[in-house]
Amino acid sequence: PSATMSRQGSSGTHIDGLHHPPYSKNPVVRVFQKTARKIGRGIRRMNRSIMHSFSRWNTLKDAPRELWIIYLMKFLSSYSYFSFALCLTIFLTDEFGVGDEEAGWIYGAYGLATTAFGVICGWFIDYMGVKQSLVVGSLLGTAARLFLAISRSKSLVVWTLYTLLPFSECLGVPI
Repeated sequence: PSATMSRQGSSGTHIDGLHHPPYSKNPVVRVFQKTARKIGRGIRRMNRSIMHSFSRWNTLKDAPRELWIIYLMKFLSSYSYFSFALCLTIFLTDEFGVGDEEAGWIYGAYGLATTAFGVICGWFIDYMGVKQSLVVGSLLGTAARLFLAISRSKSLVVWTLYTLLPFSECLGVPI
C-alpha cells in the first residue's frame, strides 16, 4: 500500500500520517466530515504553496542595491500615476469648471497620450537605460504634477496632461 492510502481502524483513519476520527454512521454527518477533511487537505496544500512562494522571495534579499532602488522607483511612479488617475476628473471639474463628460474625454486622451508616448519613445528609454529613464521620468513627473497644482490656466493644464506628464510616465513605467 502507498503512503497516501488510508488505514481504517477502531481508533480512526490515518491519511498521510494524520489521525482522523472514524466516519459517523449518520450519512449527513458523514458528508460534513468528508467535506471538512477535504477542506483541511486544501488548506494544508495552500499553506505549502504559500511557503514555497515566500521561499522564492529569499533570493531577492541578496539582490544588488540598484535593483531595489529600481523597484522602489517603479512602485512610486505607479502609485503616483494611479493616485493621480483617481482624482484627475474631480480636479478638472472643481478647479476649472469642466463638465463631467469633458473631464472624462480629457482623462481618456491623457491615458491615450501616455500609451502613445510609451510606444513611440521606447527606443529613447532603451538608449537612456533603465536607471536614467526612471530618474528623469520621476523628476519630470514631479515637476509636471507641481505645475498642475499651481497652474490656473485650463489650456496649460490640458497641454501638460497631453505632453509633459505622459512623457514622464512613459519614462517612469516603460511599456
